[in-house]
Parts: sequence; structure tokens; C-alpha cells
Amino acid sequence: MSYRRSSLEEVIGNIPAERFSMYLPAVIAIEEAFKKKDRIIVAIDGRTASGKSTFVEWLSDYYDLNCYHMDDFYLTQDMRTEERLSEPGGNVDRERFDREVLLPLIAQEEFSYGLYTCKEMRITATVQVKRKALEIIEGAYSHHPELVYAYDLKLVFSIDPQNQIDRLLMRGGVASIDAFKTRWIPMEEKHLSQNKVFHFADVICYDLVKEMRAAKTEDAEAMAKYLKNKFTCLGLKRDERSRLAKVFMKAAKKSKTVNWHFVDYLWGVGEREFQYVALDYLDSLKGSLEAVDIGRIGNLAVQNSWWDSVDGLAVNLTGSLLFRFKTEIEPVIREWASHENMWLNRTSILCQLKFKQKTDCELLEYVILRNHETKEFFLNKAIGWALREYSKTDPEWVSAFINRHRLHPLSIREASKYLSVNE
Repeated sequence: MSYRRSSLEEVIGNIPAERFSMYLPAVIAIEEAFKKKDRIIVAIDGRTASGKSTFVEWLSDYYDLNCYHMDDFYLTQDMRTEERLSEPGGNVDRERFDREVLLPLIAQEEFSYGLYTCKEMRITATVQVKRKALEIIEGAYSHHPELVYAYDLKLVFSIDPQNQIDRLLMRGGVASIDAFKTRWIPMEEKHLSQNKVFHFADVICYDLVKEMRAAKTEDAEAMAKYLKNKFTCLGLKRDERSRLAKVFMKAAKKSKTVNWHFVDYLWGVGEREFQYVALDYLDSLKGSLEAVDIGRIGNLAVQNSWWDSVDGLAVNLTGSLLFRFKTEIEPVIREWASHENMWLNRTSILCQLKFKQKTDCELLEYVILRNHETKEFFLNKAIGWALREYSKTDPEWVSAFINRHRLHPLSIREASKYLSVNE
């Protein structure tokens, strides 16, 4: 049974850049579920305005699916008792949803169900269902403990409180926001908390950019100062960035497909930490990069350039491409060595930093000699660093190189650090 209209690579490539960090974990989880079963039921719970219905609408362009909205199963007027509404998740008619939708889905029967209309607070129409491989349950309260027995995959969409309010204001204006603040959001939060929805979720999906911005710390100013105030920062250290990006990075590794629109999006976001996330993302997928991607790496190196971004591009990404596609990449490295942009010069010098015995000494000598007469600190530092690392493998070659060529004192000092130990 075909459940997808496009290749997975095309699906991933068409995820909107600004939603990529939220959608990718969900897409990969759905694909993993289909490896186990031909038909799956996926339930998407989460906070109001977190993007649940928008995701399903996008997903329907690529997957053959049915979607059942929990909004169609709110309580009718006669069921809205104080006792029922006080229950965690008591705001929906879960009994009718179970009876009319879940049980027939599990039995793989044709069925119909009633549609609730909020304005009239009653069921006003009936929908006839034709079964499909992917059945989506969308909406708050879908992960009620009495319903989860039927699901193959439980996704939760999250959003931080301030962004939630901002989205609700854009959606309905000031007139409706008080009802959300005083009634609907507290009811949802009660369900999410007391029914332990996040705890039992298979995957939690969220906008990584917004979550990182919401986690901004008082270290932001100091971090920007460390980078000579060339960039604004959030003050997020590596451990915190890794924690926030954990769900996304896990999915990225399984995707085996690079979404360059997302990389470009992160590279253009103001705070520096987003370029670090882009580097981590590319590093997790460097085995999927092709020789043709060297041009994209070069383009990144000359945008928002500083040593902290360029070194990751040089050592981890350009180095990986050179190692795997030497015939195609070496001419580019030689060209970059003489390029007018110093960050491409630095990339050419550092790209073999991890090669050890596999280092191409002739190429290393070539790129250094194209730059050794410069007074530019970052190039002389790179020359010394490259030689220092290779001295751990072949100290005799590095010593001879230093003796043969007139290098900047900074380069010599860096390159000689381990020579006295090795000689």
C-alpha cells in the first residue's frame, strides 16, 4: 500500500525552512512507524497555536491520509457539567470519539462519525470515511489516557508561553485572548500536566529557533564580547544548545538528507548560536554530502564569517569532502588558497587538520605557500595550527618545512609547540 506521494528526500527537501526543526522529527517518526506496520494511527496533541493543524495540512500534500480533528468532538451542551469539565481532558467527548472513530479504525471497518459545531454546541453533520494507510488524530486532548491504547505514534507539539500568546493575538486579536488565558489554556495545561502527555509522548516537536530565543541567558553579552561584538548572542553554551536541539538532531541523523534551505535560514538568523546549530546539523549529515556541495560550503564561509564558524566548515565539512572526493575537491582547495577572501584561504589551510597519516603534504605545502607572507593574524595562526597538528604525525617533515621557508613568527611559534617533544 502506498502511503506517500513523493520520495522521502523530496518531502524533507520541501519542508519550509522556518518550520524544519519542528516538522522533521515528526516526519521521521512517521516513516519509522511505517517500517513496522502498513497502516498506522498517529495522534498529535499539544498546546494551542503550536502548529498542529498547520503541520497536518502541509503533510497532506505528500501523504495519503485522513485527519480527525478533536475539535469535532467537543462536549455537547448537555454533557457540559461542572464535574465533567473539572476532569483533566474532560473537555472532549472521548467516549464518542472512541466509539465512532478509534474502534472502527482498529477493526479496519468503514465508518462514519458526527461533526460537532461550536456555534450550535451540537452535532450537525456526518462524515463518511474511506480508510487510508495514514490516519491522523489532531488536537488537544487526543492523548487522553483512555484513548492512547489505539495509537501507533504519539506526537506532541509544543510552544513557549509568550510565542503562544503572540500567535493567538495574530489569529484572533485582543478580543479573544482573555478567554484563552483564563479558560482554554489552563484547561489544556491541566490535561498536559496531569495526564503526563509530554512524559508519554514518542516525539516532542517544537520550533527550535523560538525555543532557543526563549532560553536566552544573562551570558549573552559576555559571549558577544568574546566574539568582538561582531554578532548578537543568546548566551547558550554548547550543553544547553545540544539539549534544546536533541530531538531535532536525532531525526536529522536518520533523515540522511540535507535541507539546504534550512541551513541558509539558520545562517541568516541574527544570533550566533543558530550558525552553530547549522554546523552541528551539517556535521551530523556530512556522510550524505556530495562533491557538488563544496560550493555551498564555500558560500557559507564568506557569510557571517569569523573563526568560530569558518573552522567548523573547514575542518569537519570541507575536510570530509576532500577525503571522500579528492579528485573533485582538490582543485577547489587550490583555488581557495589564492582567493581574495581570507576565510576561504583559512579553509584551504585547515581542511586537512584531522588527516594525520592521510595528509597530502604537497597540497598542504601549496596552500601554506600561497599565504605565508601575509600579515593577517587568522591566516598565520591557521598555518601554525595546521603544521602543529601534522607535527604529531611527521615532526621531521614539519621541521624541514619550517627551515626551508620564511614563516611569520606566530606561525613558527604555533608549529613548533610539539617539535621538541617529538624530536
